[in-house]
This record gives sequence, C-alpha cells and structure tokens, in this order.
Amino acid sequence: MKKLIALLGSVILFVSIAHAQTIYSPNNYIEYHVGNVPIVLSAPHGGGLEPTSIPDRTCNNPTTVRDSRTRELALAIDSMFHLRTGCRIHLIVCNLRRTKLDCNRDIVDGACGNPDAEIAWTAFQHWIDSARLISESNFAENFYIDLHGHGHTKQRLELGYLLWGSRLRNSDSTLNTPTFVGYSSIKNMVANNVNNYTHAELLRGPQALGTLLANAGYPSVPSMQDIHPDTADAFFSGGHNTRVHTCGTPNVSANGVQIECNWTDVRNTEANRIKFADSLSSVLINYLNHHFNMNLGFCAPAAASSISKNPLIVFPSILSAGEDIHLQNNQEEGDYFIYNLTGQLVQKGKTQNLIELKSNLAPSIYYLRLQLKNEIRSAKFTVH
Repeated sequence: MKKLIALLGSVILFVSIAHAQTIYSPNNYIEYHVGNVPIVLSAPHGGGLEPTSIPDRTCNNPTTVRDSRTRELALAIDSMFHLRTGCRIHLIVCNLRRTKLDCNRDIVDGACGNPDAEIAWTAFQHWIDSARLISESNFAENFYIDLHGHGHTKQRLELGYLLWGSRLRNSDSTLNTPTFVGYSSIKNMVANNVNNYTHAELLRGPQALGTLLANAGYPSVPSMQDIHPDTADAFFSGGHNTRVHTCGTPNVSANGVQIECNWTDVRNTEANRIKFADSLSSVLINYLNHHFNMNLGFCAPAAASSISKNPLIVFPSILSAGEDIHLQNNQEEGDYFIYNLTGQLVQKGKTQNLIELKSNLAPSIYYLRLQLKNEIRSAKFTVH
C-alpha cells in the first residue's frame, strides 16, 4: 500500500504541471482530473462498474444505494466551470458501484477487506489529499465539495457542514459560539473571510452558499430562505469525506461542504445537470471571490468577469458533423475552442464568423468558447 501511495504521489507531481490531465487508479476504478484552482470536488457514489473480482459489500450492514447521475453531474460541473473561467477544478470520481466500494466510509466499512477495493479506496482518498496539498501550495484558501444525491421527499439541496439538523435549529447566537463553530466544516472560513461574517451568516445569511444557490433557482437548506431542516425532515449533515478533508479535522485547513443534490431539476436529465452545473460554477466563482477576494478567471487571458453578457449566436444550432457553424453577431477574429460534455477539447482554431466542424464529432451537445481580445463569448450547439 505504501508503494501505491508513493506511485500515486509521483504521478500527481508529474501531471499537475500540465493541468487538465486525467489519471487513473488500476482498472480505472478511480479517476482524477487534475485542476489548477483551489476547488476540490469528489463524487464517491455515482459509479457503475461491477467487477466480479470485487465481491458485493456485506460487512457492517452496508448502505449500497447508488447516487444516480452524480458522476455525470460532477463531470458537467468540471466542464461548465472550465467553460466559464478557462480554469479546472480538481475532480476525483469513483467509478465503482457502491455495492463494491463506498468511498465515503472508512476503509474497513468502505472496502470490506477486499484488496482491489482497498487500493481503489486509497487512491480516492489520496488524490483528494493531493489535490488539497496542490491547492494549499498555490493559494491561501481552498474549498472542498463532496457531491452526493439524496432521495428525500423535499426537492432541495442539502448542504452538510457537519452540523446535524438539531444543531442548525439553534439560534444564530448559539451557532456563533466557539463550541458550534468548532463542529463546523467551515470554521476556518469564520476566522478568515474578508467581510468578517459570523458562522450563522456563513450558514444562512445573504451571502451564504445555500442562499446564493437558492437565488439561482435551487432551493437549499440551510439558507436565508430555508434556515434549517424541520424536526421531521431527513437531512444529511456530512459524512466521512467532509470530516477528514476539511477543517473539521485537526491540521486540515480546507473549508468545505457535502452537497446532497435532489433528483428533480438537478440530476434527472442531461439538460438539468448542465444547467445546475453552470449555476453552481457561477455561484462558486462569486462566493469565493466575495469571501476570500479570490479571482478564478486567471486561466484565460480575459478574466471570468469579462465573459460577455451578450451570448454568441450560432447558426444552425443543431447540425451534422462536418457542417459549417456561422457566428452571426461576431465582428472580431479570435481563437475558438470546442468542448464536449466531459470538458475535453475536441477542436480549436481561429475564426471570425465561420467554423467548419470536424467530420468525426459524435452526436452530442458541445460548447463553443470564443476568446477575443477583451472578452470571452460562448455558445452551445448540438450535433445530431
């Protein structure tokens, strides 16, 4: 196991220079998309691989329900964040079905003693740590998100800051006491946010993450609109990953949250996943800039704030591979980049108003990013 960790660490050091690279554990059970901004996102429960070499988990009464479409949602978040900023988040994904491995439990309960599962579990956890250390070496602050999906009746995002529902039902003054701040996965944010917001304000004030998401059309708890779960509500407060990879653990500086995503309007269709991924990306850009003065648009020549509010108009918006795309409202030559849904660059070049698509593009949705001298313009099109 020590040899595996050393090998994984050396690979991290190699690919972190290039960014936007993906590395895999043995058998592709775990994948790590190396980032260059201080946002680390993990998706432990959305995988679908069921190798016969790993028996189904039976130890310690395991939970094996799959968080459907959270893998796809995580990839969409990576893609949309890149489209907005030119930057890459650090993304760690488990491709094994939860019946085989649970990467949000300790290794005993998560892998149930199977050697292959233990190697995958170790890679998942190690790469989160590696991503955090890369971030900490380049940025004063970093933020961790563990992405999940819930099946609760209320269709809202549940934000787990390691605070049970009963703790969130306390008054603001109680939540602001050292005891309750000490429980929290954002306790370092309480100490270091540039506007001196209190713990309660960071949980459910006007600039809280849940409030910003609710303002974007995604009801969230806790937030200013929904300050705490009711007594009868099921609520996920954050699990193993949120505990060990945030300041909820001693000697870890990262702030973070577990986001439990509802099904309707968030995970249920590809269009909704893309829409939510784009909204979350926008919220994170504003959230981290507001609380830490963190500009996340440095990867592109134009900053994120320079993304044009006038959308790029393409015609036709539904076309076949090999056809021409016409840019109808662009007067300046620039560099264009076309990405698929997983954020992979599939075509690039220079243009002012015409792009000939490659003939081998698979039917799917694609994102066009046009980088001009003083702004970035973007559009979406479909190849059928």
